[in-house]
Amino acid sequence: MVLPAAGSWLRAVRPAFTTGLVVPSLVFAVLRAAGDPWLFACYVLLSACTAVMGLITRDLEAVMAFHVANTW
Repeated sequence: MVLPAAGSWLRAVRPAFTTGLVVPSLVFAVLRAAGDPWLFACYVLLSACTAVMGLITRDLEAVMAFHVANTW
């Protein structure tokens, strides 16, 4: 829900996609309150991966399976 909202701030496709990917990923990592920079980067990367996977597959099953497999 946040990805399309953040992406709608720009008109061009690539900057909109990048903004829509970066903003929610950073918000997700900040809300997790990771004090370790490596863990923060991991949260950003996993969030971006799940967002891209959701956009490619247009389905939540693969995204949920990826999330469950990467939960530690």
